[in-house]
Amino acid sequence: MTAINVLVSDRRVQIVSDGAASYRGRLHKLVNKVVPVPHLSLAVAFRGKGRDFPEILRLVGEYSNFDDLKRDLPKRLRKRFGWRRMFGRFFDFDIYIGHVGAGVASAVFLCSHNGNAEMKAYEWTDIPWVLFSPDLPADDQTFGRAWVSGLKLMDDRAAVDAVDRQRSVSFGHDRKGSDWGGVGGFVQITTIGGRGIEQRIVKRYSDQVGEMLGRSGA
Repeated sequence: MTAINVLVSDRRVQIVSDGAASYRGRLHKLVNKVVPVPHLSLAVAFRGKGRDFPEILRLVGEYSNFDDLKRDLPKRLRKRFGWRRMFGRFFDFDIYIGHVGAGVASAVFLCSHNGNAEMKAYEWTDIPWVLFSPDLPADDQTFGRAWVSGLKLMDDRAAVDAVDRQRSVSFGHDRKGSDWGGVGGFVQITTIGGRGIEQRIVKRYSDQVGEMLGRSGA
């Protein structure tokens, strides 16, 4: 699993992500899940099989403006990857794009699978203000509302706090019935603004390759 949190302000977009590539809760390697595309003033975040990301980035990089990308990319992705639906959700992916153009910030995401009535496969869904993915635990929803209320940008502490909480989300169970998570490695903030794109790692977890991802925030 992957933690991707997006906050859209008037002139900037921030994407807060983790850095763990894992399988059934066990850390496989550390990865960067958000890649800047400077000539389009955007950054792309990815959740799914890592081998698909370079091809998606190549397609994104072929565009010369964001409007053409928004119009054409979903059709190209559907043509390239749509046949995989016969295998269920094993090959599913999500992409998230934060963009700033003419001083206006925006963010969208696209999934290779159908979600609820408002989310169709290979169609853009706008992120008008904020998105937490995975959702915060049910008892943290008050925190989530407080976290974004009145904020124009995430500070480092709020970003780390959100990902720390997402580390407690269970993505499955082992044979003994114990929960396993899918978030860890590090916390990275990507900021897309009118003057460029900045990336910073603001926390590193003590997760070790080959071991189960911790949930303590350490």
